[in-house]
Amino acid sequence: MHAPELEDEPWFPQSLRDSLTAFLQVSAEKLGIFDPALPVLREVLERAQATRIVDMGSGGGGPLLSILASIPDVQAVLTDLYPNLDAFTQAEQRLPGRVLGHRDLILGDSTP
Repeated sequence: MHAPELEDEPWFPQSLRDSLTAFLQVSAEKLGIFDPALPVLREVLERAQATRIVDMGSGGGGPLLSILASIPDVQAVLTDLYPNLDAFTQAEQRLPGRVLGHRDLILGDSTP
């Protein structure tokens, strides 16, 4: 079944896209739905001796911000085809020096 995410479509209004990514970020954080993944992520980072996570398609940062709060000494780069610029800025302010929002479109396309 093909079920596209409407906010990933080029014609979808940016204001609605940003609202959806903000809603998803708050919901994921408040409900803690990704908390069970935390031990697995810690183990993977430790085994790989990695200190950076590149979040592809991060929208507004999603659960990654709360996960980073539980994992010291790890940085993250947020990316998205249609970046939520306000959310990226808020994420950088929330975890200064640990989060960087990559504001260019991933595919190099200059049209939103």
